Amino acid sequence: MPRRFLRFRPPHALALMLLMAFQTQAEISVRKAVFSDRQLFWPALAGHGRPAAAPSAPADRRTSAAQKAKADVPGKTGQSEPMRLAVLPIDVKDYSETLPCDSCHRLSANGMEFYLENYLRQRMEARFPGQHVELVAPSDPLVAKWVDLMPYLDSLRLPWDKWLSDPGEAVVYRPRDRFTDPPMRRRMDKLGGILGATHLLLPARVHVKVKPMGSNMHLGGLEWGCYLLLWNVAEGRPEWVLDYEESESTVDLDESLDGRLDRALGTVFEKIPAELQELWAAEPH
Repeated sequence: MPRRFLRFRPPHALALMLLMAFQTQAEISVRKAVFSDRQLFWPALAGHGRPAAAPSAPADRRTSAAQKAKADVPGKTGQSEPMRLAVLPIDVKDYSETLPCDSCHRLSANGMEFYLENYLRQRMEARFPGQHVELVAPSDPLVAKWVDLMPYLDSLRLPWDKWLSDPGEAVVYRPRDRFTDPPMRRRMDKLGGILGATHLLLPARVHVKVKPMGSNMHLGGLEWGCYLLLWNVAEGRPEWVLDYEESESTVDLDESLDGRLDRALGTVFEKIPAELQELWAAEPH
């Protein structure tokens, strides 16, 4: 055995050798749809894809709580008001392991919930420094006064399959969302109003399948994915949605997912403005 493995106990040395010998490239698929050229994430797009919308009429006294929370985002006007982004909590219902394994790796349904919620909050804080980003706690008493949050999120019937019906496209641009029905818009409006948010980041349909190589090994396969939705509360519409799927046959199941998510999602987010410009140039709308 090479000298560099002598400090490991045999099972750990074997695991490390297997990882080095059989480590595979992760297969990552990200499908995404964008619904407007006026974006919190890419304010420089405003007005480049289509003529600017006509000024809206002044709100009357019956304006909803969500509409009262409306804020201009940087790049849309000469002035910018604070944005309030609520990252909604996750309930991982679809979690499975191919081998019973209590201690061979750190992954679990609750662990993935905690990890993804905090990952999204941290990355949103980094993307929007100085703005208000909040991870909503299901047990928050101010929220619980108005709604039982987790059942409320479970009951949302968002049209994911219609939003993302073109899997072969790098990015789908829909100038307007035609698939979310009025009752669902009102439910999102209600949630935004309760939270006092201008935007909601909703992770949904998180699924995880872990395939340990053995009941005492940290190596194995990992298949997981989720949907993400950024909803503009003030305007009552989605700004973008994406479907993230990742599969790898041999991975250290104790390794942090930060690096691969940063690379995959970072690349996606940075490419979207150029991809939209190409679409608009090819198919003026």
